[in-house]
Amino acid sequence: GVLAGSGTRTGSGETRQPTDATASLPAPTVLPATTGTPGGPAGATRPASPLSPDQAAAAVSYVMTVNSHDARPGRDTGPLDSYRRARPYVTGDLYALITASSQRGDYQWSSWAAEQATVSVAVLRVAVPDGAPTPTASTAYVRVLFRQQVTPHAAAGSPSSLDGEVSLLMGSEAVLAQCG
Repeated sequence: GVLAGSGTRTGSGETRQPTDATASLPAPTVLPATTGTPGGPAGATRPASPLSPDQAAAAVSYVMTVNSHDARPGRDTGPLDSYRRARPYVTGDLYALITASSQRGDYQWSSWAAEQATVSVAVLRVAVPDGAPTPTASTAYVRVLFRQQVTPHAAAGSPSSLDGEVSLLMGSEAVLAQCG
């Protein structure tokens, strides 16, 4: 290591004097210690679980409902069926938006239909997104990480899984918006 003063100690215990090349190097900078509590300034740390049990349960129910599908004959007719089942979890305005017909194709649904697949959901994590305001009794931002397990029932398919995440704006009784 570097000794204060004149040289460097080697592994054998002797001290070597600096050469012209090392003598002109600037001294190391020592930064002052931080002043806040670990994890940030005093009072800025979040509680371990800021979501109420009702907010977390509503977010999980919504995510599991809209991401579960049954593409076997006589079951779901398209990807919007799962959104229609989510009616109890969303506001009227959001329901109208998520169940509106679309002209876009849905490659994923086409694949599931061809495989006559069922899609189940496992929730991996429910949390307040970084930078979001602390939840209140009336409003909370929630990020839900989940995994869809695809089980084909036709001979051509093979099981697979897809990871996803969604950010939600929760009201006191329903999902107000799906943010991503």
